[in-house]
Amino acid sequence: MRSIGLRQQLLLFALLPLFVVCAGTGLFVLYSYHTEVEILQERQALRTARMLARLAAPALITDDRGKLQELLDSAIDQNICGAQLLSTDYTPIISSGKLEPHEANQASLRWHGGGLSARHPVYRYSHTNLPPTSDIAPPMLGWIIVHSDQKSLTQYRYETITASLLWILIALLGVSFLGGNISKILKRRMTQLRTTISSLDSHDWSTRLPQSDNPDWQSLSSALNDLAQRTQQRLRLMQNQIEHSDHDLQNTLESLEISNIELELARKEAVSASQSKSDFLANTSHEVRTPLTGILGFCKVLLQSETHPRKRGYLETIQRSAEHLLGILNDVLDLSKIEAGKFSLDHKPYNLLRVVEESVCLFSHQAADKGIELIIEAIEPLPAEVCGDGARLKQLIANLVSNAVKFTEHGQVLVRMSVKKLDGLLSELSLEVADTGIGIEAKEQSQLFKAFQQLDSSTTRAQGGTGLGLAIVRNLLIQMHGAIDLDSSYREGTRFRISLPLEVVQNSRDRYQEATLYKTALLWERNPDSRRALTHRLQKHGIVVTHIETLDELTHLMPLRADCKLLLSLRDESELTTIEPVLPPSRTSILLPTLRNVLTRSDHDFVQKPVTESQLIAQFRSPNIVRDTLDTSPVLAQTMASTLIVDDNANNRLLLKVLLDHSGAPGKLCSSGADAVSCCSSHHYPLILLDLQMPGMDGAEVAAAIRRSALNAHSHIVALTAHGSCDSVPPEQLIHFDDFLAKPINLDTLQKLLRFCRPDSSHTLHPDELKPININDCLHKSEQRPELALQLLAKFIDGLPECESQWRTATTQRDIDSIRSLAHQLQGACAYVGAPPLSMALTKLQASLHESGSWNDALATSAHTVISEIRKLIHWDEELEIAVMFEGGAAMTPI
Repeated sequence: MRSIGLRQQLLLFALLPLFVVCAGTGLFVLYSYHTEVEILQERQALRTARMLARLAAPALITDDRGKLQELLDSAIDQNICGAQLLSTDYTPIISSGKLEPHEANQASLRWHGGGLSARHPVYRYSHTNLPPTSDIAPPMLGWIIVHSDQKSLTQYRYETITASLLWILIALLGVSFLGGNISKILKRRMTQLRTTISSLDSHDWSTRLPQSDNPDWQSLSSALNDLAQRTQQRLRLMQNQIEHSDHDLQNTLESLEISNIELELARKEAVSASQSKSDFLANTSHEVRTPLTGILGFCKVLLQSETHPRKRGYLETIQRSAEHLLGILNDVLDLSKIEAGKFSLDHKPYNLLRVVEESVCLFSHQAADKGIELIIEAIEPLPAEVCGDGARLKQLIANLVSNAVKFTEHGQVLVRMSVKKLDGLLSELSLEVADTGIGIEAKEQSQLFKAFQQLDSSTTRAQGGTGLGLAIVRNLLIQMHGAIDLDSSYREGTRFRISLPLEVVQNSRDRYQEATLYKTALLWERNPDSRRALTHRLQKHGIVVTHIETLDELTHLMPLRADCKLLLSLRDESELTTIEPVLPPSRTSILLPTLRNVLTRSDHDFVQKPVTESQLIAQFRSPNIVRDTLDTSPVLAQTMASTLIVDDNANNRLLLKVLLDHSGAPGKLCSSGADAVSCCSSHHYPLILLDLQMPGMDGAEVAAAIRRSALNAHSHIVALTAHGSCDSVPPEQLIHFDDFLAKPINLDTLQKLLRFCRPDSSHTLHPDELKPININDCLHKSEQRPELALQLLAKFIDGLPECESQWRTATTQRDIDSIRSLAHQLQGACAYVGAPPLSMALTKLQASLHESGSWNDALATSAHTVISEIRKLIHWDEELEIAVMFEGGAAMTPI
């Protein structure tokens, strides 16, 4: 139905029912008529046969054949074509007309060919079919059969059918004619409607449908014409409005053009102002960091030599104030770079656990001053190395820990880390920083990560700060594709959670490869979180941990087994006084919040909280003083080449010179780039420290000129800048540099760079090449306090004669356990003085003890070497005056 048009559908629905009714009625009438005719014909044949049977009965009884023949002949007419009289056994008696074969078992009425045969019995008493009263004469005399001819009836039937079909045809023609007229009218009106709509679609809104006598069509025409008229009126109104709007728009465009010019001028001014702001921040950073470099640097230098408590307090106050100012400056610059889109991240391997530990340990002194316990809990498994920006991770952890310590007056700050492996090399770091501080109310948590926002901004607030720490943390995590959330309740503490994707470095060195000297540990720690963290660390290194429930148990646990070490975590030195009598010397490691009052002690191993993994496991290994000596001892400085220092600021040059002198490395100073290029043309400097911002030739130009020189083309050139980080320096300026060093300069970082000044850093000095005592090493281990260094060294040497006697006895008796205990005690004592040959001999002996559990030649040789080194120290003390060596400049010369 969907494929035919509307007009065809109307005709079909209007004419089809009429056609069906006419045809159906005609066919039904014709069928009924012919059925009725057949019924009447059958009734007439039966009536004729019954009448002949009654009339033939008397003649058949009398056997009057002539009368019977006459009777049958009289029955022949237009419809009856034949009649026959049969006996009861169906034997023909008399017949007349055209006959048809008859069977005994045929029905009383039978149609055959074009005729009809009717049969009726002839009874003796024709008025009844009951049996006669006499038993002699039979009741039935025979059969009358009448044959009817259908030719005339068939002709009449055909005439009737023809007349009926003619009538139906005439009716169909009438219906078709009527439908055709209706179709023409519909087609004409549909054409008019389509033409009118097409004209209206072509925006000829003056087109109208013609009027009609049909009320329905007239209603449709009126509706369409009214719609066209209203639309035409609205278009005229709209056209007028468009003309007015066009005029207004033209005026607006002219105003916008003027505004755009003004906005462009304003944009240029804003860009210029933004550039001026960036330049101002960069210049401010440079100008502020330059004096801060000198302040912090010389504070560290003075602290290494100042022994007066009040003066040291003043210097420490200056140092903390300068570091606080530097932290604020760094936060402002970092936030400015992030908002300006100039922030970039490094992607290089770093030790994940070490970064977290260093970040937390930055606040160990601050936590100790407030009586807060810092705890680092690392949940295994942890990857040894990951790829990313370790410095930025350290920055965001430091900001969280700083806030936790700042807003916690009592209790603890727990830093818990774990790593969950994802697909391939990708893992996810989960880090929590939980404190027991003041907490944060729910209504204030929404403002927590906004820049320059303080939860308490009143003049009476107890904690300081700029409100940039958490804003920087959030922005750093966005840059690193991480997330942060918090859970806090007022007066109940705060817990920050960080999730950060990490890329694990394959084939990185396992952290658990080195063997431990002690296999078991007795642990006393009252804080359950700290106890759990320490236990996990020790168990990961194969150390069996036994917890001490009360300190009173120590008396019952003594003496310790040979492979056991005692680990005590105390709140302060006062607790140590009460239990010290029962502690085994050189077999006890004591964890304290601060080591200020135990630096001179050598009877126990003291470690500052929070304890890092390397510090904790070092208590269970043989100390390797030789490696530290080779890294920092000025003995090696005799073989170092000169370092070139290029800086236009006199204070910075002086500071670098002092730091290099402290490290035992010579330094050549240059105040301009031209002088540096001139020096590099005639001398070789394996390490060059070059300031980026200098008048005349800047650092990039000087580095390019140095690379073109023959003597220093492959030197290690380090860029010095006061801009805070390499993000602030355009990459093209760092093309010719090998490293980057931000001011203020860290002494440990500078000492690591001095490896480029050694001809062969892999060369290990033989004990015969070293002097018995290194005074500079003694000063370094006592934080550059000559009185303390002299006291430690004198105490150490005074105990050597008794120590020698014990060693000789143990060697003669081949007592391995005593030798092991004596070696550990002597190695611990060497940790506070500079005795490189003895330290190397003890390290070799402990290696022999670890490799073999029985007495052998190698062990005997190592033990005799230790005794020989002890004798050398005793003779050295007898020949020289120790106190004189710590006076004036003698301390700068290795003895």
